[in-house]
Amino acid sequence: MPTSGPISIRDYNNANGFSSSATSSMNDSAFRRIAGKSSGSVSLYDTYGKYATFFVNIGSPGANSFNVNLRDLYVQAGGPTSVVAYVQFNVLGNIGSNSADLPALTTGSGWPSGSTLILNVPPVNTSDNNPSVGVIAGAGGKGGLEYRFFLFNREEKEITNPGNGGTAINLEYNLNVINQGVIGGGGGGGLSFYHRVCERRSIFLLKCKLASLLGYANDRTKFGLEGLPSLVSGAGIISESASIPIPRETTIMTSTPGSYLAGATITDGGSRFVHAGDLGSPGCKYDFAKTDPNGFVSSGGVAIKTNGYSVSVNGTGSVRGAIT
Repeated sequence: MPTSGPISIRDYNNANGFSSSATSSMNDSAFRRIAGKSSGSVSLYDTYGKYATFFVNIGSPGANSFNVNLRDLYVQAGGPTSVVAYVQFNVLGNIGSNSADLPALTTGSGWPSGSTLILNVPPVNTSDNNPSVGVIAGAGGKGGLEYRFFLFNREEKEITNPGNGGTAINLEYNLNVINQGVIGGGGGGGLSFYHRVCERRSIFLLKCKLASLLGYANDRTKFGLEGLPSLVSGAGIISESASIPIPRETTIMTSTPGSYLAGATITDGGSRFVHAGDLGSPGCKYDFAKTDPNGFVSSGGVAIKTNGYSVSVNGTGSVRGAIT
């Protein structure tokens, strides 16, 4: 709306994307919302310098949405596209991504200069690692594997690297965030291991071969094997998965997914273990603690990637991962 000088109902219609000749009433709820007066007398002069607030809900309560584009949602909801917009987006459930290569949420482009975007993230609704409300998370990185085969004095080694976590929010326009929940990049994948050892003694080598032929390849008492039972993926509404065939065997290592907030952790039933990253945190090599940087093998995802645009984050929620 104009900031001074002449003002008419035509200005109100144009600000809302209506036909300039449309019939509008100053007593409409939409007009009162712009004027900032829910009751009492109201006039066009109360709308000087004001914008129409357009409300858009994202998802539904208790449900997960994926790869959300705010501009697309605004247009789908009937928002006027050719005028300066003042839009409030309300997250009703969680928002995640189907891929670590794609952000969970992006502002989208094409917003008219001077538009204001507000994103409201509600509080999480449970104290566990899988709340059904209040989380915006990048995809968790997939788990990796170190395979080693020892035969006599020869060693073979193959490493499938774990994946990095994905971005939670990507900016293509300025954004104001009121965060009462959790915003976090996906956790990085961890590095599991699978080692086979055949010693010099021919009787033990024969034992290795027989054990493999008889299907005992995963029995440590019959076949010099050390390893963890699966790959581990990082935290995210969705964690990327992987399947890695083990050379010389029919075994295929598959993934244990992370939870929404915490990366997967597994053990061999004894003292060996591996951690994938929590939201915004790196994944680890086997036998390294989450807090030991010497064991970091993947990166946690970015919480908010600005791309040179401005972002303000307020509220009592947490941001897990970098704002870059």
